[in-house]
Amino acid sequence: MATVLLPLAGPSGTTWSEDLGVFWRDFGVDGTLDGQAVRGIYDAPAELAFGGNGAVAATEPQFVLPTVQVPGSPYGKALVVPTGTFSVREHQPDGTGVSLLLLTRA
Repeated sequence: MATVLLPLAGPSGTTWSEDLGVFWRDFGVDGTLDGQAVRGIYDAPAELAFGGNGAVAATEPQFVLPTVQVPGSPYGKALVVPTGTFSVREHQPDGTGVSLLLLTRA
């Protein structure tokens, strides 16, 4: 499991690093991404779209993990987690060593 040190800046300009390894251990789930073992946070937040005839609810499955676990080109790769199998449709690295994968159910 990858440990990500997240650089943070305090109000006085001091900096320190936060070890996100505890975050992955406590809240993460094991899975495979393109056949490789990964650990991250699976979520499927609900979205509501309002139109002329009411609202439509949908979910946006996503997986947050250390960027070092993401293959060079993750688009279309299979992610298998306990809730199912998904295909990566978008990769959003945040620049601190953490990535968000937007998913489509396979």
